[in-house]
Amino acid sequence: MAALDGNVQEIRKYIASDATLLNMGRISTHEYWVHTLVRRSFSLSDINGEVAGARSALQAPTHALRASDGSAHLDVPASWEKCGVYIQGAPGATFKFYEYPDAAEIPV
Repeated sequence: MAALDGNVQEIRKYIASDATLLNMGRISTHEYWVHTLVRRSFSLSDINGEVAGARSALQAPTHALRASDGSAHLDVPASWEKCGVYIQGAPGATFKFYEYPDAAEIPV
């Protein structure tokens, strides 16, 4: 248990850092990809295939992603609180999913 506790502390420290977090996303046959957000600002880049929108796991309305040149960005509304996000699109679409620290400059 002590080893696991150390790993959990390292993960929490990394999430709280100024580092940009990266996950590789792929839309499943169910036409969505699910991720638990740990930050309030995220973007998708290197989009291959159709990615249409994002909605919270708390049943908030779908927000269209502003996609241009294979990328899209969304700031999570305060009303979403702490939640997950569903990225909707065509099965097989892939993308990089970045989460930014608070008040981070979003790279163009």
